[in-house]
Amino acid sequence: MQNRNWMALLAATLLIGCGNGNNATNNGTNASTVNNTAANNTTPNNTTNTTANNTPNNTTANNTTPNTTSNPRTEPYITQFRYYVANEDVLGTNSEGFTISVINGDIANEGGNLARMSEADATAFESTHLGPDTIAKMRSGWGCRVIEPAGGDMGPDMGADAGGFVSEATYWFEARIQEGGSNREITEVTGCVLDADPAVKAIADAVDALGASYL
Repeated sequence: MQNRNWMALLAATLLIGCGNGNNATNNGTNASTVNNTAANNTTPNNTTNTTANNTPNNTTANNTTPNTTSNPRTEPYITQFRYYVANEDVLGTNSEGFTISVINGDIANEGGNLARMSEADATAFESTHLGPDTIAKMRSGWGCRVIEPAGGDMGPDMGADAGGFVSEATYWFEARIQEGGSNREITEVTGCVLDADPAVKAIADAVDALGASYL
């Protein structure tokens, strides 16, 4: 009887031991599966983050390239020059003319149309017409005689259009001068233009010629 009890106890112990072994195996398998899943998850995350972060950084770096272009000019220099005629009549004021952006190499008319000049044209205009003498005259005046029209304060170049309206035209130069900041200088050259002042006419004609060739 005692032998039978001992044999039953031994069999139960062996069953419990086997069960624990199976549980350990299962636990190891489960842990391995979980760990593998976590490890696998890091791969797409790393790939996605690396790609996303690098792309905008590279794009930003590439965008800074045009800004590193050197400017050989010595201050003061003119960055933009505008020549226009403002016409006034009973219907209002309108203007005709062109603006040359020296730095960008663009030319625009008063209607807002824009064109890119050739490098040769832009360089020739700047070197011929926008030197120190022009800067000085834009700041202190052109020193030419202003014509006072007969009959009061109606400006020069009066004329009547097809509708019989009397108009008045005023001629202007405008320059942006770079010297420790952008300074805007505007001067009326109405009398100079009508008097055919050589210095004024040379710039006015050059601006008109460039405008006519591009716009």
